[in-house]
Amino acid sequence: MTSVMQCNTRGVQANREELQLLISNFNLAVICLQETLLRDNNSVGFRDYFVYHCPGVKKNGMFCGDVALLIKNIFAHKCIELNTSLQAVAARITCFKSITVCSVHLPPTSKWTKNDLQEDLINQVPPPIVLLGDFNAHSNEWGCSKNDSKGKMISDLMVQRNLSATYL
Repeated sequence: MTSVMQCNTRGVQANREELQLLISNFNLAVICLQETLLRDNNSVGFRDYFVYHCPGVKKNGMFCGDVALLIKNIFAHKCIELNTSLQAVAARITCFKSITVCSVHLPPTSKWTKNDLQEDLINQVPPPIVLLGDFNAHSNEWGCSKNDSKGKMISDLMVQRNLSATYL
């Protein structure tokens, strides 16, 4: 079975052992990471995986908000260039069929709209899409104990685009 995993690492280097353990124990085709805390020229490597990385912004001397995709080398893949202000990275991957996987991080203090997600991200990538990330948005619809305006925007977009969510 081929799997996709999403994880907010809060620093890949600081949590490398745990991530390596997950990689070793599961047959992960794709790993979507948020808050890797890597600079543009500071890539991280994992055996048997190709890394696509979108750097974050520098705040108080640290990089934050960055995302990455780790794709197992046995699968054909191609990066999709995104024209967006959102922290996102996407690739077209062929496992059994072709899918687009996108890793997104929307920091809690970031300002974005439903249109930013739809026009600047979803409309740029070919379907079918697996959109994973840390959206910092809350809704009872995907298991949160509270609702907020960001959760409402995402929920509205999901209804409009016939999307589904899983919250673990």
